[in-house]
Amino acid sequence: MKRTIIKVLAPIAILVAGALIAGGMVSATADDGEAKPDTPPAPLVTVAKVTPERFQVNIAAWGELRPKEQTQLSSFVSGEIIDIHDNFLQGGLVQKGEVLVVIDESDYRAALIEAKSNLAAAQANLEQELAQAEVAKEEWATVSQDKVTALALRKPQVLSARSQLQAAEAALTRAKRNLERCKVRAPYDALVVSRNIGLGQVINQGNSIGEVYNVESAEVMLPIAGFDMPFLPHNIETLTASLSIVDQTGVSLNLGDNVQRDVRIDRDLGIVDSRTRMSNLVAVLDDPYGLRTPVTQIKFGSYVKVTVPGRMLENVVTVSQDAVTNRKVWLVDSENKLVERTVTILRQEGEQVLISEGLVPGELVVTSAPDFPQNGMLVEVAKPSELEVNAVAFKTTQVN
Repeated sequence: MKRTIIKVLAPIAILVAGALIAGGMVSATADDGEAKPDTPPAPLVTVAKVTPERFQVNIAAWGELRPKEQTQLSSFVSGEIIDIHDNFLQGGLVQKGEVLVVIDESDYRAALIEAKSNLAAAQANLEQELAQAEVAKEEWATVSQDKVTALALRKPQVLSARSQLQAAEAALTRAKRNLERCKVRAPYDALVVSRNIGLGQVINQGNSIGEVYNVESAEVMLPIAGFDMPFLPHNIETLTASLSIVDQTGVSLNLGDNVQRDVRIDRDLGIVDSRTRMSNLVAVLDDPYGLRTPVTQIKFGSYVKVTVPGRMLENVVTVSQDAVTNRKVWLVDSENKLVERTVTILRQEGEQVLISEGLVPGELVVTSAPDFPQNGMLVEVAKPSELEVNAVAFKTTQVN
């Protein structure tokens, strides 16, 4: 009987003991979990120390390089073209004073000889009239002056002879000038844009010979936005700016070391464009085609970028554009917690933002904030060594 009771109670006791043990283990596990919960690590951020400094403002503007002066060459005389300069063709470069076109001079040399002859005759006629007037004066010297007329003293004849001499001198001057105009010269160092004549062609006075552009200097019109104008110096005529060639998107072209050239700001056009609401400055580039100096040619029609030096700002803080959102920045306080701050932005220049007010020297501005930053959030400031490790890891990931 006892054996039967033991056989029945033994399995039950084993089951009860197992349940008690299992319950104790679950309770212990639960207690351990409540005592040591899993806490996420503080997000890693990068910071920059607030350091006010002087900052040179640079204002970039884009425009097309155009000739400062362009001229339609015309003929002052008529005749046959007997010679043309080798470089007087489309795309040719000629220097100031070079003879571009020669017109047959035969008729104009003959006219010059005739003018000289007429001048000599007029001079002789005047000398003769002066002599006769002197004789008449002596003959009428004994007669009362009231009865002596100007005609008797040959004064009208002398005046007429003087007028004829002046006309002969003017005709000689005109003949010399017409002879000189048989040679059409370059008015300045020029690029030949077009030529409208050919060898042996007969042209008349006023006919177009061709068109040239002045390559001694070039101009580029620079549109300046209204918010940039206050940052320009008052006396812009003394400014020297930097010019570089860019493509239509504004990206600089890599054309060698000499591609950047100095330009001078020549003038302000003095008006605000009614459509764009922009002011326009004019910059001048000397010797764009490198005729006088060994520099890279910058051709007319090139799209260029001109960087104009503006005012020097005092006590401004420069931070990256990514650190500012809606005129607010994140700071890290002494307890490594995030603090949001509203700042005063002077202007944005490239990827930098210039801040004039709202920051205290020595404060730490967050340059790479967490995805969802909040005031009072605990963060960890990355050390330079950690940044280097992260950069290497990123590069390794990219390569793989």
